[in-house]
Amino acid sequence: MSKVLLINGSPNEHGCTYTALCEVAASLEKNGIETEILYLGKAPVPGCIACGRCRRDGLCSFGGQVNDIIKRIDEFDGIVAGSPVYYASASGQITSFMDRLFYAAGSAVFAALQSILGKVGVQDMDSTLATALRTVVVLVFAWAIVLGKKEGGDWKKMTRRDAVRLVLSGITTGASWLCYYRALQTGRASVVVPIDKCSMLFAVALSAIFLKEKQTRRSLLALALVVAGTFMIALA
Repeated sequence: MSKVLLINGSPNEHGCTYTALCEVAASLEKNGIETEILYLGKAPVPGCIACGRCRRDGLCSFGGQVNDIIKRIDEFDGIVAGSPVYYASASGQITSFMDRLFYAAGSAVFAALQSILGKVGVQDMDSTLATALRTVVVLVFAWAIVLGKKEGGDWKKMTRRDAVRLVLSGITTGASWLCYYRALQTGRASVVVPIDKCSMLFAVALSAIFLKEKQTRRSLLALALVVAGTFMIALA
C-alpha cells in the first residue's frame, strides 16, 4: 500500500494547517493511500549550516525529526508540506526542516549513485584517468554554482593560512579519490563503499587530537557498531 507523509509546519498543532492536512489525508485514504501526519512542534528548527556531515553518512548533524524521517524515507511514496503564511512565506520551521531533509536525503542518494556510476565508469579504463576526468567535471560544476550564486568575490577574504589549509585539503581529497576509484575498479562496490565510510573512525580520532573534540559514550558506541557492521559486510 502507498503511503504519504504530511508535515504540519504550524506552531499550532491542531490549527488551520492541521485541518487542511486532515482533509488531504481523508481524500488520500479514500483512494487507498495510507497517511501519517508529522507535527514539527513549537521549538525552533535549526537550518542547514553546510557542515557536510550528510555527505558522509546521509544524516543531519542536528539530528531530531529530520534524521528520524530520513531513516524511514523509504516508507513514503510522497510528502505533503503544510504551513501557515504569516508574512508572505512559509514558516521558518517548515523551510528549515525541508532544507535539511532534502539536503541530507539527497546527499545520501547522490553518494550512492556516485559509487555505482563510478564502478561502471572505471571498468574499462585506468582508475587514475577516471579520477582525473571526474575531477574536471566536479571543478566545472562547482564553479558554475559559485558564479551562479555570485559568491566569487569571497576569495578576496581568504588568508594565507586558509589557502594552505585548502591546498592540503585538496591534496588529501585527491589521494582519497585515487585510492577509492582504484578499489572500486578491483573490488565490489557493496564492499568498497562501506569500508570507505570507516573514514569517520579516523575523522573522530584526528578531531580528538587536533581539534580537542570530545565524544560521548553513546557516540563512541554508535561508532563501534558502524565499524563492526562494516567489517561484517566486508567479510560476508
